[in-house]
Amino acid sequence: MIANKIDVNSINVDLDGSTFIIKYPNVNYSYWKNLIPYNGDKDIIIILSNILVQLDCTIMFSNQRLLYTHNMMYEYYVSEYYYYLLHIEHQWLYNNYFDLLIFKHIHNIKFEQDNPIIITPPKIKSKRLNHSKIINMFVRQVTTNMFTKKEAYIYSNAKTGEVIQSDDSNLLDTLNAKPVKEKRTKVVGVSLDDMTFSFKKKE
Repeated sequence: MIANKIDVNSINVDLDGSTFIIKYPNVNYSYWKNLIPYNGDKDIIIILSNILVQLDCTIMFSNQRLLYTHNMMYEYYVSEYYYYLLHIEHQWLYNNYFDLLIFKHIHNIKFEQDNPIIITPPKIKSKRLNHSKIINMFVRQVTTNMFTKKEAYIYSNAKTGEVIQSDDSNLLDTLNAKPVKEKRTKVVGVSLDDMTFSFKKKE
């Protein structure tokens, strides 16, 4: 697969009817502060190779999959990969590592298709089905920079789709705090009996 190196916010790759969306991350100060420093293509290749290892949906822990192609963490890794990919200077290296990302994604999709998750529905006593709603709240995930060994915290909201990366480990309480309603001050009027009027002409 040959790709021309262009700086865009997202790339849509058609994979046999399905679309693989590669988004450029929201590079705010917090995101920029946690980026791995690099000096040229050689360093970027090492970074991309490490992200490809993290983008493996076949890894299991305690019989649980750590990553899925449809969750926010997967999208985060893909965006991070795309950020460094756009900073490669050599066109051939860009094409090669762009292909590696596509092949990794295809491999992950095939694995999920060949190994579907079988969910056993709970026994329902009542005839009515209670459909669970997605709660509007943030959850925290911890990731470690492989080079600096520094922890970064990723806060994601499944309902809004918002993802925030921060150094603050206690940001969860702030993000999930209920907005405080402003109290309206009651204006008390003055009774007519308590008012005094003067009709004298001022000199």
